[in-house]
Amino acid sequence: MYVILAYDIGGKRIKKVMKTVKKYLTARQKLVYEGHLTPSGLNSLKRELFPLIEPEHDSVVIYRYDRFSGLHIEEIGVRRRKPGRIF
Repeated sequence: MYVILAYDIGGKRIKKVMKTVKKYLTARQKLVYEGHLTPSGLNSLKRELFPLIEPEHDSVVIYRYDRFSGLHIEEIGVRRRKPGRIF
């Protein structure tokens, strides 16, 4: 599946989050990463990522697309804006 991950992390946690995400995805912009992952790869990324964030302060959005089930959006932490249509 194709994955786009964007985050807004506060404090000193940002370096640990960046290092973790870079193990799985390629940097597209400063806080946006993309790449192909298997479902187990995405689960591993989330398992490593969740302990590093503070959901009451941080925001992580994962867009994943596969040709069988389409687009799914997962938001973790603070919701920065109301969800809208992408396409």
